[in-house]
Amino acid sequence: MQLTGITPMIRESGSSVKGRPRISKMGNAKLRNLLFMCSFNASKFNAPCKASYERLVAYKG
Repeated sequence: MQLTGITPMIRESGSSVKGRPRISKMGNAKLRNLLFMCSFNASKFNAPCKASYERLVAYKG
């Protein structure tokens, strides 16, 4: 089984330490890098992906 390592990991340690969720680094680094590069280019050059990316960046949850 091949893991990609893109699972969000929530950092919480009791009530004193709360950090931003980060991705897991347990998987294949080359595969994770390839997925990042594909999504990065899609957010720049693919109109529907660009609209989705801009909507997510503008969201102030």
